[in-house]
Amino acid sequence: MPDGRLYAANWVYQFSIFVTVLRIIRSPFIASVVAYERMTVFAIIGIVDVCLKLLIVYLLLISPFDRLITYAALGACVSLGITLFYIYYNQTRLKLCRIHREIDRPLLKQMLSFSGWTIFGSAALLATFQGVDLIINFFHGVAVNAALTIANQVYGAAYSLTSNFQTAFNPQITKTYASGEMTDLYDLVYRTTRYSFFLVIICVIPLLFECGRLLELWLGTVPHYAKEFCNLMMMICIIDALAAPLWMSAYARGNIRNYQIIVSSILFLNFPITAGCMAIGMSPVVALIIRFIITAIGYCYRIIYMKTTLHMPLTKYLSKAIKPCVFVFIPAILVALALHYSVSFHTIIMTTILVLTTGTAVLIFGLQHSERLALRTTLKNKFVK
Repeated sequence: MPDGRLYAANWVYQFSIFVTVLRIIRSPFIASVVAYERMTVFAIIGIVDVCLKLLIVYLLLISPFDRLITYAALGACVSLGITLFYIYYNQTRLKLCRIHREIDRPLLKQMLSFSGWTIFGSAALLATFQGVDLIINFFHGVAVNAALTIANQVYGAAYSLTSNFQTAFNPQITKTYASGEMTDLYDLVYRTTRYSFFLVIICVIPLLFECGRLLELWLGTVPHYAKEFCNLMMMICIIDALAAPLWMSAYARGNIRNYQIIVSSILFLNFPITAGCMAIGMSPVVALIIRFIITAIGYCYRIIYMKTTLHMPLTKYLSKAIKPCVFVFIPAILVALALHYSVSFHTIIMTTILVLTTGTAVLIFGLQHSERLALRTTLKNKFVK
């Protein structure tokens, strides 16, 4: 740390703790908004959040104060404002969301059990991401760890679109399971899997083929291993998008102890295997290859869990969910390869072309006829008056 910056770093640390507390406080209020399927409100708050963060960037340019402290303070103010709005909206618009002083002990016991196993799963994710980052930093230094941090940011940006989309399906999956309509639940899982995959590859394929030039455009000087890390993280992003509807269904069941023990144990393997490989002098790229393999193993277990516990037909999952994804992925990749090696355009133009060609592959090979008709009707009603 540069001399004289410990004071500013301490302020950033205190504001970070404050923001963490606010996020914990607003979690149940966000959950109630999602449970009521008020997705318009959820989306508007997300847009406001992004706009306010962009405003913070502009204010940093004109601020006469320490920019690091100013950034942390303004970020905390945005987080406070969003938290207060969620609380206000729940108290005024959602009739069932009221604060009571009574303690429902049976409900509290169930909630503690569910949240406890959820925290256990979160710890496994923490070991997967932060633990591996620590190992990379220890064996390969700060420069390589910076490249991994960039890859994690790219992963977060690519997956955030799919994650927000999947949030809209989460309450539907829970309600369908609670009502015992298992056939409808399976169909919902199939559709969510397909749509999630289609969304993520529209982002991932351009990033895979234009990663180096996009990183140069963004960073100027690209750290060593950054491109390789980003490409591997994009492949992990695809698997995570496919796995999300499965863990949503597992969570809808409520009893997640056995599920979390096995999935978390699989994810925890990232830490010791990566540490062992780095200790014998392997390339840092191996760390993400290990993460990719373990993520794929976790995805396979989730499929097995859905078949054995929720009795999802495996053949229908493969034909209705995975088969359309393969039929989209193969032509999209082939077209991207042909464009990548045959023409040379500016990075932005090539990225746009890859997005359009991938989207076209989704429309032709991924969507069913009824879905294409519904999409056309929606667009016509929206834009043609």
